Amino acid sequence: MAAHISTLLHVAVLLALVWAARLAVLGAGWEEMAAWLLVVSSALVAAKDIVGVLKAL
Repeated sequence: MAAHISTLLHVAVLLALVWAARLAVLGAGWEEMAAWLLVVSSALVAAKDIVGVLKAL
């Protein structure tokens, strides 16, 4: 899948997850863990895209 399409799909998923987390009734600890999981998943997707670009060189 092209890098820009993958990024657009990931953004849509992240926005949906943020919206779902805002609607959920969770404790502060769960919300903090969900936020960290979003940060980690974004970092992993960015790393995947960087590796893909470097492999193409």
